[in-house]
Amino acid sequence: MPAAKLSKASMANALDAIVAAGLTPGHVRVDPDGSFWVDIIPACGAIERAALVGEDEPEKFEDVK
Repeated sequence: MPAAKLSKASMANALDAIVAAGLTPGHVRVDPDGSFWVDIIPACGAIERAALVGEDEPEKFEDVK
Protein backbone atom coordinates (compact mmCIF):
# COMPACT_ATOMS: atom_id res chain seq x y z
CA MET A 1 0.00 0.00 0.00
CA PRO A 2 1.44 3.41 -0.89
CA ALA A 3 2.31 5.91 1.80
CA ALA A 4 -0.28 8.50 2.73
CA LYS A 5 0.05 11.88 1.04
CA LEU A 6 -0.97 15.01 2.82
CA SER A 7 -3.39 17.06 0.75
CA LYS A 8 -5.14 20.35 1.27
CA ALA A 9 -8.50 18.55 0.87
CA SER A 10 -7.79 15.93 3.55
CA MET A 11 -6.67 18.62 6.01
CA ALA A 12 -9.70 20.80 5.20
CA ASN A 13 -12.08 17.84 5.61
CA ALA A 14 -10.63 16.99 9.03
CA LEU A 15 -10.78 20.60 10.24
CA ASP A 16 -14.32 21.06 8.88
CA ALA A 17 -15.47 17.92 10.70
CA ILE A 18 -13.93 19.11 13.97
CA VAL A 19 -15.64 22.50 13.69
CA ALA A 20 -18.95 20.88 12.66
CA ALA A 21 -18.81 18.79 15.84
CA GLY A 22 -18.65 22.01 17.86
CA LEU A 23 -15.00 21.57 18.82
CA THR A 24 -12.05 23.93 18.39
CA PRO A 25 -9.03 22.66 16.47
CA GLY A 26 -5.66 23.52 17.95
CA HIS A 27 -2.16 22.36 17.13
CA VAL A 28 -1.72 20.40 13.87
CA ARG A 29 1.19 17.95 13.64
CA VAL A 30 2.23 16.43 10.32
CA ASP A 31 4.35 13.27 10.45
CA PRO A 32 7.00 12.43 7.84
CA ASP A 33 4.81 9.66 6.41
CA GLY A 34 2.06 12.16 5.49
CA SER A 35 -0.29 11.40 8.36
CA PHE A 36 -1.44 14.28 10.54
CA TRP A 37 -2.84 14.85 14.01
CA VAL A 38 -5.10 17.68 15.15
CA ASP A 39 -5.23 18.50 18.85
CA ILE A 40 -8.53 19.77 20.21
CA ILE A 41 -8.55 22.86 22.43
CA PRO A 42 -10.58 22.09 25.56
CA ALA A 43 -13.58 24.24 26.39
CA CYS A 44 -12.76 27.16 28.69
CA GLY A 45 -14.59 25.72 31.63
CA ALA A 46 -18.08 26.26 30.19
CA ILE A 47 -18.91 22.58 30.53
CA GLU A 48 -17.58 22.42 34.07
CA ARG A 49 -19.52 25.55 35.06
CA ALA A 50 -22.71 24.18 33.49
CA ALA A 51 -22.31 20.93 35.42
CA LEU A 52 -21.97 22.78 38.71
CA VAL A 53 -25.19 24.79 38.35
CA GLY A 54 -27.63 23.45 40.90
CA GLU A 55 -25.17 20.89 42.25
CA ASP A 56 -25.75 21.94 45.88
CA GLU A 57 -29.52 21.58 45.62
CA PRO A 58 -31.21 18.28 46.47
CA GLU A 59 -32.88 16.39 43.64
CA LYS A 60 -36.61 16.88 43.32
CA PHE A 61 -38.84 13.83 43.43
CA GLU A 62 -40.22 14.64 39.97
CA ASP A 63 -36.70 14.66 38.50
CA VAL A 64 -35.69 11.22 39.80
CA LYS A 65 -36.64 8.43 37.42
